[in-house]
Amino acid sequence: MKRLKSVILSVTLLAGAASACASPHATGSTSAPAPPRATQSAPEPPTGAAKPDPAVPPCSLIPPKALAAAAGTAPVEGKPLPNGYCDYRMSSGSLTVAVDHETGKVRHQAARENYQSATTVTGIGDDAFLSPADHRCSVLEGNTQVLLTLFVQEGTFDKACTELMRTAVQHL
Repeated sequence: MKRLKSVILSVTLLAGAASACASPHATGSTSAPAPPRATQSAPEPPTGAAKPDPAVPPCSLIPPKALAAAAGTAPVEGKPLPNGYCDYRMSSGSLTVAVDHETGKVRHQAARENYQSATTVTGIGDDAFLSPADHRCSVLEGNTQVLLTLFVQEGTFDKACTELMRTAVQHL
């Protein structure tokens, strides 16, 4: 009986140790954490994404009425996110705004080079582009980059993003 208890205790301890080692959060674990699940929540910063800058709150760049006019939806208020971005949730899409004053020029150029569908938009800021395939557009004013991630109804992206970039530059 004593030997049986010893065996059961040993098996229990080994099973516990094995499950702890299999956890991606265990110290010394060599297994990779599970990839993040795809959601329509605020996107992770893409290559060329703006670094948050508290000097210009991203939610101050796109007034609700301007977003409504550009996206063809009811006005919605932007919600500041913990990562420093601003998130707008519309009935038929979303917008995330990121601003970078420190390395904006470098990030804007990196985004332009990495987004394969990047198309130049003239007459907005010092440089601007749309990337419909990536749902992103970026405008550079001086060293300040405003990066917009926009999901709207099909066929409205180019016009909506162009209007939103104009609005953002006016509010810088």
